[in-house]
Amino acid sequence: MNISNKEVILENGDFLKASARAIGERRETYGSPREGFDRAAVIASALLDKQVLPHEIALILHAVKLARIASSPANPDHYIDGISYLAFAGEFMEVEPARYDTQTVKPAPVTIEGRPVIPTR
Repeated sequence: MNISNKEVILENGDFLKASARAIGERRETYGSPREGFDRAAVIASALLDKQVLPHEIALILHAVKLARIASSPANPDHYIDGISYLAFAGEFMEVEPARYDTQTVKPAPVTIEGRPVIPTR
């Protein structure tokens, strides 16, 4: 299976293996996915002037892959990356539920060493 040559992938297990391989390769190139998604969340929060969490970044990136599938459904990279982004969203949600107030379903402030990362209004 050679994804860079756009070889056809026929079985779901191949997509899962390709996703795991891509995550490993990108970890070697870019470092910890968690740190990257944390940085992206801080940047997005500043740009949008509202709190954005790492799992939300992963879901947004998955949405981008879904949009690309609409225009080029035969490209296996969209599915492979989409699987990866959903895996990250699930992983990050494991450590983020405490950030949510279940009564109002609003994100609670994200803090580092007790200080808010994004100022609240």
